[in-house]
Amino acid sequence: MSDLEQENKQLREQVRNLALVQNIASDLPSPPVLSDTLASIGRIVRQAMPGIDLALFFLHHAPSEALAMMGGDWNADLAIDMRALTIGVSEKVPLASAFGTGQSFLYEKENPKQNVAWGQDGLCLVLNPARLYYVPLTVEHGHIGVLALAAREALDLGPLQCHLADLLERPIAIAVERSRLYERLRSANEKLEQINKLKNEFISMVSHELRTPLTTIKGFVSIVLNEETGPLNDQQRHFLQTSDRAIDRLTLLVSDLLDISRIEAGQIKMQLRPVSLRDLFGRIATNFMPQFKTQGLTLTLNIPESLPTVLADPDRITQVLDNLLTNALKFTTKGGITLSAVDKGDFVMVSVKDTGVGIPLDEQDKIFDKFYQIKTGGGWPAKGTGLGLAIVRSIVESHRGKVWVECEAGQGADFRFILPRARLEAADPIAATGHVLS
Repeated sequence: MSDLEQENKQLREQVRNLALVQNIASDLPSPPVLSDTLASIGRIVRQAMPGIDLALFFLHHAPSEALAMMGGDWNADLAIDMRALTIGVSEKVPLASAFGTGQSFLYEKENPKQNVAWGQDGLCLVLNPARLYYVPLTVEHGHIGVLALAAREALDLGPLQCHLADLLERPIAIAVERSRLYERLRSANEKLEQINKLKNEFISMVSHELRTPLTTIKGFVSIVLNEETGPLNDQQRHFLQTSDRAIDRLTLLVSDLLDISRIEAGQIKMQLRPVSLRDLFGRIATNFMPQFKTQGLTLTLNIPESLPTVLADPDRITQVLDNLLTNALKFTTKGGITLSAVDKGDFVMVSVKDTGVGIPLDEQDKIFDKFYQIKTGGGWPAKGTGLGLAIVRSIVESHRGKVWVECEAGQGADFRFILPRARLEAADPIAATGHVLS
């Protein structure tokens, strides 16, 4: 063979090998479930090496220090029991040695020097192949397992096949590790979701049980404050008024806890229908006007007459605006608050902008978290439950909307959220049927 022919042959082999690597990366399943990934890679490897009867993956399970067969691809006439193919990493068998040393090993049935090792290997006992090739799979943090290739005909697993397996080891190891990380992340997310569900159920139960005794206490304190049980002196009235305010704060906390736990658990359904924000803003402004007058602040409404209706639950959007206005009043000592809405095509954007102290940049990503409270000038959290903005986010997202804040410290805060526009063709059926969005 001439030098040119030899170079052409090597070039073709390199192109073929690169194509295999690309196939391994492009043909991986999505999502990368581990069993599907191992089966896909096993098929690709066997298609590239005709005559190979199986391509199995033994992956390291750190807690038990074992190598367990987790999947792959094999001939249909082979009966493989995964439970029978698990060995300890410290066992004196070829599979464990390949994992421990990080070196590939070829075992041949007819090689007299390997008879003892051959007889101890579980895969050999189960399948009785002519040749076995173990390729350790290695990523940056160490060995993660072994790829086992087997052929019942010795010529089907020769030097070329072994060389190709060594070339494919790195991309295969990366793909397998990616799937293992996905499995761990999915398992962790499932556990977190279960914990969060139990937490919401517990909060909902406790909050519900607290409402009745709080209502009873509030009622009896009011009776005594109204002197229905007899006259009060100044000290008694002061103590009772303090208790009454504390009951109100506790009632608000319980109500917020119950709301957010029910929203997150899907127990509160959004009763969607076309809603006029102009009408909604007017009612809210009337309710808040006494508080604005008391604090010496202005409330400005900026709503275009042509503003389209939104698809929303009016009671829950009222709760959103109540929380945002209450929050703005808490941090605004002069100037005022502007409540506005703008048509954005498929959505309507609502803005609650104040002239208060603003929010520091490092806190803007945290303010919608449950129980997070902005620190005031003295470094102490502001009074409140720390749930108002978390409830706002939950309600807005339940409307398939989004809420965020734009501000600079010392220059006020501008809370914005978007709601889907109510389409004319969908308005009548929704209004008629009381459509519920889960």
